[in-house]
Amino acid sequence: MKRIIAFSFLVLILQGLYSEDLKPRFIKGNITDKTATVRESAGSDGLWISVHALDFVLDYHEILGNDRELEALAVAAVLSVPNSYPSSLSDEERASFAEKIRRLFVEFSHSSTVQTSVLSKIGSMENFPSGSFIDTLNSYVETADAARSDSGVLKAVIGVLASMGNGDSFSVLYRKWLDPQSAVYSADIEAALAALAPSSVDRINEIIRLDRPAETASVLSLLKKNSAVSQKTLSEISENILSESILYTSDSSADRKVNAELQLAALEVLNENSWTRSSADAVRLFEASKAYFEDGVITARQFESVILSLSNVSPVDAVVPLTSYLGELNSRTENGISVSEDIVLAVIKTLGSVGDKSAFDSLLAVTYLDYPESVLAAARDALSGLRW
Repeated sequence: MKRIIAFSFLVLILQGLYSEDLKPRFIKGNITDKTATVRESAGSDGLWISVHALDFVLDYHEILGNDRELEALAVAAVLSVPNSYPSSLSDEERASFAEKIRRLFVEFSHSSTVQTSVLSKIGSMENFPSGSFIDTLNSYVETADAARSDSGVLKAVIGVLASMGNGDSFSVLYRKWLDPQSAVYSADIEAALAALAPSSVDRINEIIRLDRPAETASVLSLLKKNSAVSQKTLSEISENILSESILYTSDSSADRKVNAELQLAALEVLNENSWTRSSADAVRLFEASKAYFEDGVITARQFESVILSLSNVSPVDAVVPLTSYLGELNSRTENGISVSEDIVLAVIKTLGSVGDKSAFDSLLAVTYLDYPESVLAAARDALSGLRW
């Protein structure tokens, strides 16, 4: 037992001497020795060595250039810094440390290993002041040549922006997403755009205001298929899309069709979430859709979807225009002009769903006309459900 105790005591003494020897070893050693010391160090000595290793790398990189031993030291240094280190610093010290990390990424642009190590590290650090670093990454993506850039680094940059980016990041990634040369990174960029969407609604609205329906439709489609985007965020964006697209005008039938499909996609989101804040715009879309349908821009099924959505999006404001439209359809039928059975049914079902008694006269008139039995039955059901 005494021998075991004596041996343990000796080990502790040697470990203490070894630990105290690490700082001198780092200072005196060559670059390979310094890297080995970083790997072997721990505790407060380890932190001191890691930080001084970063300083050494940054001080001598310009002189040594593309040097593999220096790169190895850079990787060891950045990865060995404790994730909690920024939290232990003052604001000024934290900013200084962040600038070192940023410089490391920029100055070692020739080394994908160093850059990916930096990107990996900042994603796991606590309280890392990412402002200037994110600006650097935004510029990196903006100027990156998708065909020539290191794919590992570019993917890692996009991943960091997804978790730490800002509104500028969204705009930069959006422009890169539109670039056909960046198609190979589409999945990564789409995931990042979805992650940034909740905090980038202003940037998305800027895109919407450009009056480019095809591009806006692509953005909406991207956000709709990604579960990371909340229904609230999606509804707010769809509300703005519908509001702006109502103002869009074009003489081109192709442009009208694209815009109409964008409006229908936005309305679908609003309908699913009973977004009554868009009540007035939904009614305006209904009025526009009558012309769309008559001109063949949208199909009967698409027009039907607009009408049916009004019970969820515009249950109050839509009663008068729907009642008026049913009166028009009744007048046509009375005069022997053919009308779409599906459209008449949609109007009747929506009025019945809302249940406003002001629709009574138009619904009753349906029962006296030469409509198919399905329409007559729907009108009777709607009448019975009106609230008095």
